[in-house]
Amino acid sequence: MPSRTPQPDRGRGNARPQHTERDDRDEELDELEYDDDLEDDEDWDDEDVVAAPRKSRGPLVLLTLGALLAVFIAGAQFLRLPIPGLEYLPGGRNTAAASGKPAIDPSAPVLHDLASFRKKYGDPKQANYGRIQIPSLGIDAPIGKSVVGKNGTLADPEGPSDVVWYDFGARKDLGGAPGAGGNAVLAGHVDRAGFVEYAGANYSGPGVFFSLDQVTQGDVVDITVNDKTLRYGIVWAKQVPTDTDWNQLFSSKVLGDSITIVTCGGDFDYDKHEYVHRLVVRAVRG
Repeated sequence: MPSRTPQPDRGRGNARPQHTERDDRDEELDELEYDDDLEDDEDWDDEDVVAAPRKSRGPLVLLTLGALLAVFIAGAQFLRLPIPGLEYLPGGRNTAAASGKPAIDPSAPVLHDLASFRKKYGDPKQANYGRIQIPSLGIDAPIGKSVVGKNGTLADPEGPSDVVWYDFGARKDLGGAPGAGGNAVLAGHVDRAGFVEYAGANYSGPGVFFSLDQVTQGDVVDITVNDKTLRYGIVWAKQVPTDTDWNQLFSSKVLGDSITIVTCGGDFDYDKHEYVHRLVVRAVRG
């Protein structure tokens, strides 16, 4: 199938308050065909490669401290992707409430800009597994490691600026380590609202993957682990519903050394305080 690079439409406004320039784009995602052969080594070929989409999410509302608590669950329900054998992917439960940690701290400051947040508080110490860079999007972030146990619980990233790699050691049919020939699964926030424990501050603003929806086919993704940099090229991106077949997308049976990046995407359900779709990006090592 021919690849294409849809262009954003900046001509449509949005009535919601305090939205950014990105929120003036067309709110409809250009539909892309998805070929199941992408996950089948025997049938996968260049004909199956599709261009990554360009889309627009709903407005990113910068919240005051008083509004943070009302929408904190949106940050807690980051991915919420149930798949057989796994209880939930990140955000499946309100981890802060379950652990007794505060959703917000009224005495702590509120920051809205990711660069300012990182400059003041740095990145979480737990994000020491490696680093991900997507030069075309200006993404340069630390990666933390999270082991997925037999109970299938996957942890959220520690904050808005870090990325998590999931070690599916207990599930040989899923995932893989970067550079090991499998399918390394990584995730990060598209935005976040809530208290960030390691920083001791509240945050309401864009996350590390806020611009991930702007990737195009061929964009470079560099993963650095143990001082070795592995270069991948993006072959497709897809917006999917939460009830998609995650066993297929996270399968370790892929053509060559691959990575799969997941973040929230699509429209935001203000009643349920969660995104109704997920953005999945696949890149293959050259």
